[in-house]
Amino acid sequence: MKLLLLYSILLFTTIGCQSITYRKIRKSSSCVSYVTAPQIEKDIVFLENYILQHPKKQEARYLLAMRYYRQQNLEKSIQVWNDLININPQYALAIANRGVCYYILKQEKAANADFRRAVELGFDEPIMNNQTLSEYLKTQPIDADN
Repeated sequence: MKLLLLYSILLFTTIGCQSITYRKIRKSSSCVSYVTAPQIEKDIVFLENYILQHPKKQEARYLLAMRYYRQQNLEKSIQVWNDLININPQYALAIANRGVCYYILKQEKAANADFRRAVELGFDEPIMNNQTLSEYLKTQPIDADN
């Protein structure tokens, strides 16, 4: 009985600490310059472990992808965006952010396809050279996105 009680307390404490840490990470903006490199590393480790325990948690994947983006680890960021989009294919912001990663990697066809899909889903914010996605797509040659 004491062992079961101790296990329950340990489990509750572990879950409680994770919850506090997760809320703290959520509070900090996803892609701001004042988040330090060591803190980003800690966040990545925490979020990867958190996702293992909560595989459908979209917000955690979003935060993880943004942390990888902040590190300029664009390939890893794209992998996380892909996982998130597989969970929620209608997540326009995730699609647009994956497009930004493709754009930075000079994969214009993939970037434009993501931007076009994000616009179709209703996301048309100014994230490309201070232009909305639809304005940016108008400047692209037709063959760049086919």
